[in-house]
Amino acid sequence: MSPSSQKKRHDRKKKEKEKEKEKEKEKEKEKKRITINTTTNRHRDCATANINQMDIAAASLILVAILGRVSHAVIDTDTDTDTDTDTDIDIDRILYQNGESENDLPICSPFSVCSRIDTYGAAWSLRLCRCANGIQCPASTDPNDGHTLADKTRQFKCCESTDRLGKCRYFRDVTWTVIKYADNVTQQMLFCSCPKNSVAYIIKRQAYHGTRGTGYEYSFACSPKSVNQMIS
Repeated sequence: MSPSSQKKRHDRKKKEKEKEKEKEKEKEKEKKRITINTTTNRHRDCATANINQMDIAAASLILVAILGRVSHAVIDTDTDTDTDTDTDIDIDRILYQNGESENDLPICSPFSVCSRIDTYGAAWSLRLCRCANGIQCPASTDPNDGHTLADKTRQFKCCESTDRLGKCRYFRDVTWTVIKYADNVTQQMLFCSCPKNSVAYIIKRQAYHGTRGTGYEYSFACSPKSVNQMIS
């Protein structure tokens, strides 16, 4: 091999080595960029999660006042309890969120809660709206009357048959919403029923803009009891 050929070969190998070194440097730079981006995203996700947890905690406290319940904001939807919930008991008193009689209440929207019954101690009912076309809002405390979504101590009564509501999917479907309007009127809408042995929890709080002004809407979804207990 001539000296010129050897030199060309040597130069070519040298260039190849330099290219390999450049590639290695680029790989190292890319690894560093990925590491930095991953760390930044983790910090951002943690911060976002903490903020969301704070928002949900604050919303839970507000919902306790709205729904008139002095206990946990997580709502147990399991109707298979040790208490005799199938027995129809007398309602001790009836309250109206508007006025003093049925006629003072607004007409219910489809699948909105017309009455919220609390069976803890002496049973009492809070009437939210009146059914259309002269239909009476169910006054029974039987959770199996076909017009009820129930938890351990509360029953949500609906003008329509709740059998028409489908089963919620865990974490994905909104089981019900509660809207607190600017004039302090509350509306609760039912969308699906949680499976047995599950709990409903707040997944979203957002401003609601309507003809009555600006209020707040709270959305609830279903979670298995075991998962919720591990989280809490």
